Amino acid sequence: HARALSILHALDSSLDFEKGGDIALGLAQIYREARRLLIEGAQLRSTAQVRKARDIVAEIADAWNQIG
Repeated sequence: HARALSILHALDSSLDFEKGGDIALGLAQIYREARRLLIEGAQLRSTAQVRKARDIVAEIADAWNQIG
């Protein structure tokens, strides 16, 4: 979980709110929710929470792949 949290933190830190506007805000909320789910999953030892976080990030990755 630590690696996933680190990646999400890096993604969040890379957002440019001035240039990105609403998109950056939306991504920040998504990254925050994924981090919350990972932390909660670790605390509760719940793989369901971790899967939810993974699914959230996978949706973003799929969208980027469709663009690229």
